[in-house]
Amino acid sequence: MNKFLPASAFTLIEVLVVVSIMGILTALTIPKFSQFSSTRLLDRNARNLEIDINSLKVKAISGASQSSHNARWGIKINCNSSSYELGYSLDDGSGSYGAGVFVSTKNLSDGITFSSGCGQFFFERLTGKIADGSDSKTIIISKGSDTRTINVYKNGKIDVQ
Repeated sequence: MNKFLPASAFTLIEVLVVVSIMGILTALTIPKFSQFSSTRLLDRNARNLEIDINSLKVKAISGASQSSHNARWGIKINCNSSSYELGYSLDDGSGSYGAGVFVSTKNLSDGITFSSGCGQFFFERLTGKIADGSDSKTIIISKGSDTRTINVYKNGKIDVQ
């Protein structure tokens, strides 16, 4: 035995085999991580939209007014884009509500767009129900072929799928 070489060393072949296996495992996990990251981004945007809709519903239920007028609170979805607007509609004094005044614009993350649910809807003051009397509103956001559906039911319940 040679007294200059350590007895418990790895050979070059063993090191190359381990490095090759690590490279293969890394190459297999990177696409999955990228897909996972995209899915999480879409989920986060759906949840943020749910939070914004919920905050509008809470304002409506609490009877929050605007400029000393009764107000319905609502959202305007800009289809085929990545933005939506939050705002209110004022009571004209006779119990009728005018056109919406949208005071805040929010954007979805890059690459995420609305593919359904265009238009606007408001929540009834004090009840939180959808003001136009419809059973539900469905909003779909998408990134590539992946989608998330946000359902807002007439009683104000919000469900993200």
